[in-house]
Amino acid sequence: MRRWTVALGVVAALLWGCQRAARVEQAWEAADAAYEAAATGEEKVAVLEKFLDRYPDTPHTADAVESVVYHLAEEAERPAEADAFIVARLARIRNPERRREVAFQRLALLARLERRDELRKLAEELSLGRALTYREAMAIGDAASRAGEWELALRGYTDAQPYASEDAVRAENAGTGMSDERMIRTAQRRISAVLTGLGWAEANLGRLDQALQHFALARRFDHGRFLGNTNSKLGTLQGRTLLLAGRLEQAMQVLAPEALFGDSEEAVQALREAYVSSRGSAEGFDAFLEAERQRLARPAVDFTLPDYQGVPHTFSALRNGEVALLTFWFPT
Repeated sequence: MRRWTVALGVVAALLWGCQRAARVEQAWEAADAAYEAAATGEEKVAVLEKFLDRYPDTPHTADAVESVVYHLAEEAERPAEADAFIVARLARIRNPERRREVAFQRLALLARLERRDELRKLAEELSLGRALTYREAMAIGDAASRAGEWELALRGYTDAQPYASEDAVRAENAGTGMSDERMIRTAQRRISAVLTGLGWAEANLGRLDQALQHFALARRFDHGRFLGNTNSKLGTLQGRTLLLAGRLEQAMQVLAPEALFGDSEEAVQALREAYVSSRGSAEGFDAFLEAERQRLARPAVDFTLPDYQGVPHTFSALRNGEVALLTFWFPT
């Protein structure tokens, strides 16, 4: 009789669990629809807060928290409020991995708020219990780098290194159907990102030669863009390190494509600083920039294409004030 009672209890628990999971999914689908329909960031936050109030610890918790943090910290520029929101939500999350995933979202906020003691403490706590993943280690490194905690940044990027290889990426994605090409590119991006982080940490710890070695190696794996700028902050940070080392001409050569084509104000300021240190003043800087733009520009192969009316237009025939807009679409 006791065995039947236990069995019935197990069945009842399973049924309740299935029913609750179904209710959670229904609530999440409704919240997601309401979120998409909301007109403002505040309305979107309210939708997600309502869901989290009712279901604080579900597979959707981390995603919901991340969206709220985006609207508060980025759109509304209220990072302190975003951090307080996370802290309040953590108190209601029992699942340890879920708590961990949500807690990691605090790192960037603490760095932005310059709460360095809290950042160090949280990073130490999150490093205990199990090995960090690539994403977790990079989150610690990036947050520490932003906060100027260079030893912690160095440790974070070092912890990420074992995951920055083709073998590691293949092991992580075995059986997922990811193509070889994508795995290779993922590994290369990781290698470049880790080496860039290590280089900038070493530079700020005064080890400039080691830093420049990291940057030089990172360039071998960075998929540079058409006009010569890097696909990340690599070029800007390498240029700033060359500037710190007093290698002004090299610094300007590295920084120019980042400043002109990388949409990096940081690179522009560093390039200006290198120019002033090299030339003695900022006079002629704008002319220098324009000359560099022309030097780095790559000529395009000429082509002729018809417009919507079938009239052919040749690219080389365009003159000042004329613009060519190329559109591509799949035929339907």
